[in-house]
Amino acid sequence: MGPALQYFMPRPGPDPRGVALEPFVHQVGGHSCILRFDSGTVCKVLIRREHDVYHSLPADLRPFTAQYRGVVLVRVEQSKTGSILLIAHPAGMNHVSVAGVCCPKRNRGTSWGREGERVGDSAGSPKTRDETLEALKQPYMLRLPLSGCPPRTQDLLAQLNPWARRLYQYRVERLREEGEREFLLLEDLTQGFRLPCVLDVKLGCRQHGEGASLEKQRSQSKKCEQSTSAELGMRVCGMQVFQLDSDQMIFLNKYLGRSLSAEGCRGVLGQFFHSGAQLRRGVIAGVLTRLGELREIVERQEGYRFYSSSLLILYEGAEPCSVDSVRFDVRLIDFAHTSSPLFSSHDGVTHGGSDAGLLLGLRSLQGMLGEILRQDQEGREGLQRPTPL
Repeated sequence: MGPALQYFMPRPGPDPRGVALEPFVHQVGGHSCILRFDSGTVCKVLIRREHDVYHSLPADLRPFTAQYRGVVLVRVEQSKTGSILLIAHPAGMNHVSVAGVCCPKRNRGTSWGREGERVGDSAGSPKTRDETLEALKQPYMLRLPLSGCPPRTQDLLAQLNPWARRLYQYRVERLREEGEREFLLLEDLTQGFRLPCVLDVKLGCRQHGEGASLEKQRSQSKKCEQSTSAELGMRVCGMQVFQLDSDQMIFLNKYLGRSLSAEGCRGVLGQFFHSGAQLRRGVIAGVLTRLGELREIVERQEGYRFYSSSLLILYEGAEPCSVDSVRFDVRLIDFAHTSSPLFSSHDGVTHGGSDAGLLLGLRSLQGMLGEILRQDQEGREGLQRPTPL
């Protein structure tokens, strides 16, 4: 069922052995590791349903999603120096070239090959894996100095982003057990940003897909009920934001996001759009316009249910607030549990109308951002208002 898998065929070049993948250091949410394929492409574990969704997305929704770029086969390999690497290879015999994507000649060593002694440890003991999983569940909100930023910001953030680091370590251990996995190639939405501020917002009142086990349904329903998902149709799943005034990057993960009340969620949104010195009103205004456009498009999607999808909001944190046009983007991501007319016969259920849960989340987000702007404006007017005699 669904479109055939489209495989990526590396172009002939000096390094036929494949591409050494790096951690995608701007990952702030999710539970599956995102890897960096090249300067404009990332990859994630292939879920057949998500692959089929990317192939069947309505044309008017595509500008709000990442571009699909094919499939590669990823294996764990060991370099001559003993470093553990993740290498992407062509997948299958009938390959299809993907325009704009090539296999760059890259040093097969990586700054993360030695990172995390647990990852580089050839023993790969179950105890190590359990410790890594436990570490993933620890909430954190770290302020880490970015003083003395090196020429390649990617190298610095690779040392700082705790969420990306932990997911990468876990993925290496899993691939050691599995041997190899197919990965989707997708557009890197952070390409061109110097210091991308990234917010991951889980949308909808329901997270489990059709056919989920009873245990999974109960687990996901509980997460929704105990967070803002049930009430607002949204919850914060992760964030990184650069503070210009203090030269710091703040990280927030999904476990802390689940514990937020509606007021706490609004506070995190306010922090995300704040430079440390003042609110980025222009970015918020632009995001609100995009959210309105996305709402209109989603309202027209008959029979779609975007269970467990997220909204990714990005903007350039390196630009001061005085800049008139700070770059930003708004995209819908994660379609592993999406239901649509394409899957109705397989799922045994046909949905009518648009996705009310996702639309609730978009309205809630619009309302919160509008309130943040109003409160900021009132504060500005209050500062300018003369003191009564």
